[in-house]
Amino acid sequence: METQTGGITQAAADSSYAKKATVQPASPTAGATVAVVGGSADTTLWLTPAGTLATLTINLPSDATSTIGDIVRIGSNKAITLLTMGGAASIINGVTALTINQIASFKKVAADTWALI
Repeated sequence: METQTGGITQAAADSSYAKKATVQPASPTAGATVAVVGGSADTTLWLTPAGTLATLTINLPSDATSTIGDIVRIGSNKAITLLTMGGAASIINGVTALTINQIASFKKVAADTWALI
């Protein structure tokens, strides 16, 4: 027997949440570019560089691998002095640095547009 909540069946709710949360670890070096892998509704990019990074570029998921409403969290166990964000035509309030253990969260709010939340 199928249950129904708020006008949708449980099966429909389960299939709409087919994209699960993921953690993407990375150990970048200074000057590297890290691409956040799309395909998950909730992704955490956890950076573990060997030490403080002078520069790093992070590319958010493309339109082809993300949908409006997706969330990307970016965190690092070391400081990143100069952070460049790319991968989208518009990144609203993109961060330009990260402190130790800081996490910045972004939500896809429109086509090719991510916003700091």
